[in-house]
Amino acid sequence: MTFIEQGIAHMKKDELEEAATAFNQAIETEPNNPAGYINFGNLLVHMKDYQRAERFFMRALVKDSNAATAYYGLGNLYFESEQYKRAIEHYQQARTLGLDEADVHFMIGLSHLNRHDSTRALPFMMRAKELAPTDQDILMQYGILLAETGEYKEALQQFQAVLNTDHFHSDARYNLALAYLYLEETDQAIKELDQTIAIDPEHVLAKQTKAQINQILDQN
Repeated sequence: MTFIEQGIAHMKKDELEEAATAFNQAIETEPNNPAGYINFGNLLVHMKDYQRAERFFMRALVKDSNAATAYYGLGNLYFESEQYKRAIEHYQQARTLGLDEADVHFMIGLSHLNRHDSTRALPFMMRAKELAPTDQDILMQYGILLAETGEYKEALQQFQAVLNTDHFHSDARYNLALAYLYLEETDQAIKELDQTIAIDPEHVLAKQTKAQINQILDQN
């Protein structure tokens, strides 16, 4: 196992000091390989040490100006520090250099969403879903985005896809209920809200929504 592989394994176990040691050894062993700097940068982003992380990614780009994962790492850094425009620019650069993966499209979409630009976010979420059709996070965000743009039937399909793999996903169930509500299928919406509350008795939004529906029905 290489030093980088060791570091990644330590990161997955949240053994951050050990990960730092491994990545540092990778840099010392191969000082001209950008991978060590990139992975150390990723670790520092995870630790919210954004200033140092930026320096490591920049050092990686000095070693290889076409290191797509360095640009992706910088994108994550700027996303986490809420600099969404800069994040998009760096994610796009990673795409230009060949990193055309679901996560890249997903993060560009999320960045646009955080800039309140659903129109620009939609094609990136759509592409992310095409590349990773079973990823729950992507399906959820894509479904929520579709619902926000009024595409409720298409949104239903995304939430149902999540539930097909995780029947007890309370947030997918709740958003499914909302989609049915907007489609004026109130009875089905109530059923989904009941199931949401059965899965998560502390789901405040589901309980509030059901109470509001019951109040309206009682008035009629």
